[in-house]
Amino acid sequence: MKGRSAMTGFEPRPLPLAAPDSLLPEVLHVEVTTACNLACVFCKNAEPAVRARGELPLPVFVDLLDQLGDHCRRVNLWGTGEPLLYPPTLEMTRRAAARGVPNIKISTNGTLLSDSMVGQLLASGVTSVRVALDSADPTEYRALRGGSWARAVAGIERLVVARDRIGAPVRVVVASVVTGQSPESLRRVRALAAELGADDHELMPNIWAGQFPVAGRRPPPERCDQPLRTIHVLADGDVVPCCHSLTGEVVLGNIHRESLRDIWAGAAARRARDEFTGARFPLCGGCNFGVRLDPDGRPIG
Repeated sequence: MKGRSAMTGFEPRPLPLAAPDSLLPEVLHVEVTTACNLACVFCKNAEPAVRARGELPLPVFVDLLDQLGDHCRRVNLWGTGEPLLYPPTLEMTRRAAARGVPNIKISTNGTLLSDSMVGQLLASGVTSVRVALDSADPTEYRALRGGSWARAVAGIERLVVARDRIGAPVRVVVASVVTGQSPESLRRVRALAAELGADDHELMPNIWAGQFPVAGRRPPPERCDQPLRTIHVLADGDVVPCCHSLTGEVVLGNIHRESLRDIWAGAAARRARDEFTGARFPLCGGCNFGVRLDPDGRPIG
């Protein structure tokens, strides 16, 4: 592809996959379940079509690992649901760890981190746990997520204390989705995360809300590489190009009908990658993924 994109006015990068039919992605992102115990205002989980996707069976996940083999360098276990509600999730982390996958990440709302769950989680081979906490105020937290702030905070503390006691090599990150909280509120979460002993506090734009206009900012391929190195598998087996298509706006194939290699090398995936690198992918225009935020939740650059 040559020339400048009309969408962003930048020179598109060459497609980095010279022979995509002979390559596989290095990141396997799996939505293990769409069940959730919270009702976050910014999540797509409330949509009936999303809930209907259900759960990804353990044997299917194991088959995905088999197909990726040594290509797989990271496994992400989350989607629109709460991974710790689904018992096979921790067996999935154990299977990935047994295959030698170096990075295994789980994202959770933290309210299910009981002593028993923490023990199982730390023994599962997981390398990073991201726990959502968007406010240091219980009332604001409940308005955003519809759950118990105290349970989430207790879960983070329980996880960090147990991690440190046994010396488990697990990174714990507190993450806040920025949806209009005041700078002071976000600073208080950062201070609380440090007080609890978390390794970091991560601010995340709401990718669907468009609250930080992307016009004039770095073009999509400069702030995101998901369509180029990650294969996203939804709970019903549909494969989508990125986390902005969790409601199935763009489907590349289904693992129950095709192999990962065939999907990754297929016409739909090739077209999506080509559109992405040329800043023509339709979902990028309103997506905030990769927009960097300062500690007060304001976009940088």
